[in-house]
Amino acid sequence: GLIFDFSVSWSVAGFKTWIDKSVMVSVGWSVFRDMANVTFIFIILYIAIGMILQISSIGNKKLLANVIIIALLINFSSLITKVVIDVSNVVAYQFYKEVNSSNDPFSKDNISKKLVAGTTLTSFFQEPDNYDGGFGGAATGFMQIVTNTGHTTLLILIMSLVLLAGAVMFFLRTFYLIFLIIVSPLAFMAYAFPGLGGHFKNWWNKLFSQAFFAPIFLAFIFITIKAINSRSVRLGIPGGGNANVRLISLTLDFVVLVGMLLGSMIMASKLGAI
Repeated sequence: GLIFDFSVSWSVAGFKTWIDKSVMVSVGWSVFRDMANVTFIFIILYIAIGMILQISSIGNKKLLANVIIIALLINFSSLITKVVIDVSNVVAYQFYKEVNSSNDPFSKDNISKKLVAGTTLTSFFQEPDNYDGGFGGAATGFMQIVTNTGHTTLLILIMSLVLLAGAVMFFLRTFYLIFLIIVSPLAFMAYAFPGLGGHFKNWWNKLFSQAFFAPIFLAFIFITIKAINSRSVRLGIPGGGNANVRLISLTLDFVVLVGMLLGSMIMASKLGAI
């Protein structure tokens, strides 16, 4: 659980600060930017010669305009990439701080601890104030204990797997976004040429999917935490004093919680996070 909290804190809350101070990112981006600028100089000269010699296949004014515009945008490629990432992290951070207001992955309010707090066996064995035992008496009570134990055990297992997978995805997200920032000049350069435009599209799709899977994933986790720590989920539907009604209610709540946890993984997978 702590690994997940640390990965989210690093990938979302602390990403901008770390990137702004990273020499590796700054130097790497500068190298590719300079390479792209030098390439564009030769390309512009090549197109200009084609226009002078009136070679239609080379002296294309539209191509020249595209090259000049993209050559200017390349110098802002890092900024454009960071803006997309910052927007996604700002949205993700809203869900993150609702759970962990201290921004400390090791605090008592971190994500994993709040998830675990809602899955303690004692919390699921509480009885409603109007509990009447239902029909079946001890047999029904025993069945409820067995069901709750199975639900809680399975929920903790699924939760552990989701948090572990989530930690890996957020760590990979951070490194992937760093790589996309560094190579952004090459992606923009590819956009200037009709035959290479697909490379820019692939880069953009990767940037969008890696950036925005974070807020979607954390939104599912946030909803799960709110639900799992609510009294109604622990005790069944309001007014569910009858043991049988309560048992059905808890089972339905369990299915919804599992669906939310698995939904976060499915959405992340759809966006290409794993």
